[in-house]
Amino acid sequence: MRNRAMSPGHINDPDHWRKRAAEMRALADGIKDSDARETMLRIAADYDRLAERALLWRLRFGPLALPLPDARLVRRCGQQAARGAGRAAGGPQEDV
Repeated sequence: MRNRAMSPGHINDPDHWRKRAAEMRALADGIKDSDARETMLRIAADYDRLAERALLWRLRFGPLALPLPDARLVRRCGQQAARGAGRAAGGPQEDV
């Protein structure tokens, strides 16, 4: 299997996940060890589920939509931005 970086565009691309599932099944076909083959087929099934979720995401939000960031991260970034704005306005400074 090729080593490739995951780009944000692939997250919501059902075709990407379907291709990964097909690749995993093709690899599993060549494996003689039944436990290893079973594991690879489970991974392929997981890729199929990711394809399904990506399709639902695209249907709901459009093909170019990226997943929403974690709410904690958004809150933290907003707090840091507010502190930065306070400093710029001469307000009290807090250590981050």
